[in-house]
Amino acid sequence: LAMLVLTVWTFFLFLGGPTPRRRERYRNTLVRTARLALKAIPGCPYTLSNPYGEDFSRQAVYICNHQSHFDVLPVLALHPKVILLTNEWVWNSPFYGYLLRKAEFYPVTEGLEKNLAHMKDLVSRGYSIVIFPEGTRSPDCRIQRFHRGAFVSARELGLPILPLYIHGFGYALPKHDFLLRKAGLYMEVGERFEVPEGDIAAFTRKVRHD
Repeated sequence: LAMLVLTVWTFFLFLGGPTPRRRERYRNTLVRTARLALKAIPGCPYTLSNPYGEDFSRQAVYICNHQSHFDVLPVLALHPKVILLTNEWVWNSPFYGYLLRKAEFYPVTEGLEKNLAHMKDLVSRGYSIVIFPEGTRSPDCRIQRFHRGAFVSARELGLPILPLYIHGFGYALPKHDFLLRKAGLYMEVGERFEVPEGDIAAFTRKVRHD
């Protein structure tokens, strides 16, 4: 229902073209909508833990484990200046694909390294980039193998990594399922770190295991 209302509002907002002021208003509305939606999921109380006092104003490449379609909500709720890199299916979703395209989310179909030019443009305009290094939702909530693209991108963009850890979203709405279950939803914001020079594949494995 929220997606339908927001889609109609977005259509009229951008009728005259996407100006910077309209994009800013739109992204602020997305943040408020995501925060409201997190509070409204029945039987699924949401908790955000931010032990390092992150205010999300400094740019970074965010990485997050991936469990559910719901994962987009806590990430969107963090700050207006974040851009999610998605797969083709999400970008073309009949439920929220239109909204994501208007938010300048970007589909990655040929690997992150081949989309660096677009990411550099987003970073130059003050955005942070959000990447799910697993590439797809985990079917059992266990963290899968990380692809190295997020770490290569952070190094090339000259940005630190900001890790996000989620739990419970895959229990509330598992992959390949459309039945909502009761579960506690949780996100923890980790501490920023730099991607060192050297073997990026070994560093990617280390981050996954840590």
